[in-house]
Amino acid sequence: MFGKTINSVLLNDIFNGVLLTPATYNTVSLSGVTVPTGFTLNSDGSIDVAAGTPIGTYTIVYQICTKSTPVLCDQATVIVEIQNLPAPAPPVVFADDDTVGSIDGINGATNVISILSNDFIGLAAATANNVNISIITADATGSLILNPDGSVDVKAGTPAGTYTFVYEICTKNTPVVCDQATVTVTVVAPVIVATNDDYSNQPIDSSKGTVLDILANDRLNNGTVSAPQVVITIVDTNGIAGVTVDAQGKITIPVGTPVGTYVLTYRICDVVNPNNCATATITIVVKDPCDFDDSASSCDILIHNAFSPNNDGRNEEFLIERIENYPENTVEIYNRWGVLVFEVSGYDNASKVFVGLSEGRVTVNKADALPNGTYYYVVKYKKPISGVVNQKAGFLYLSR
Repeated sequence: MFGKTINSVLLNDIFNGVLLTPATYNTVSLSGVTVPTGFTLNSDGSIDVAAGTPIGTYTIVYQICTKSTPVLCDQATVIVEIQNLPAPAPPVVFADDDTVGSIDGINGATNVISILSNDFIGLAAATANNVNISIITADATGSLILNPDGSVDVKAGTPAGTYTFVYEICTKNTPVVCDQATVTVTVVAPVIVATNDDYSNQPIDSSKGTVLDILANDRLNNGTVSAPQVVITIVDTNGIAGVTVDAQGKITIPVGTPVGTYVLTYRICDVVNPNNCATATITIVVKDPCDFDDSASSCDILIHNAFSPNNDGRNEEFLIERIENYPENTVEIYNRWGVLVFEVSGYDNASKVFVGLSEGRVTVNKADALPNGTYYYVVKYKKPISGVVNQKAGFLYLSR
């Protein structure tokens, strides 16, 4: 058996008609008359029972005497029964499974859960002060961190998925009792958004090319996208040769790109989760270098002052080179008597072009072919940047 102390034998004894109390124990003297082995009678009347005392019934005889004269004494008997009682039951330890979800794997997170929040030692909450925590089966990827206080961290750069580890808590006091539980953490891929870029209001000089930023308006988890977080790919160049994009999201439109409007397509993918992607477009307008130089002599039109509309496929129309760069234009053709035989706005060498047919305001039959001869042209065109209207005039020779 375990050792034990029995309450004082003096508790029910009487001196001078008054029940003794711990305060009056010192008014009498106490001595053991018969004290079996394994028992100790203390001066305050308590009895110590030594550990390992055999099972059985024991009789202790003690005597109390007055300390004043005449000395009067009396004896009494104490019966002690030693039984084989079971050891105290160990405390109940309960570790409960933990689950947490929707954790951002890109940036990681600290203290996503405390594993001790639902664990108990008996009726008391388990804490770092009353239990020891250990890992039984670690997370195979090393993405989860169990801290000494029971909190769990998720490392930055953790791919989307489900991660688990098994832990154990054990009582710090003896007897040591343990229990195990599983922690499950679900990590989600970030929300990635690629937004269309429209640079059409920032035309590109074909002779210079340019570099454009395509990541500035894209988002990762509602935040700006930093270059190391994504992989950028040009999906469709829309026929532009030599287009490149770097890791910083800078797309290069090469020198010499033909004049025109282009819609390119790019894709950004999460580095940690390569299948988590978004696609967007880039709209650009490439213009002739003449559109960026408004000086009087820059990229000026060149008027060819002779043509032969004879259906031989050569030199069939009145050609004004680069007139397409100045869509706000008018062309007037007069015969040698000063009669207007042709006029048009928006001359373009294609659908609006002089091919030797009479199309003036006073023309009776607009299908009439004009005769060979010398004509006079007046060309007016507006510079697109400054708005200055230039005019060129001269003689035009028609020979069929």
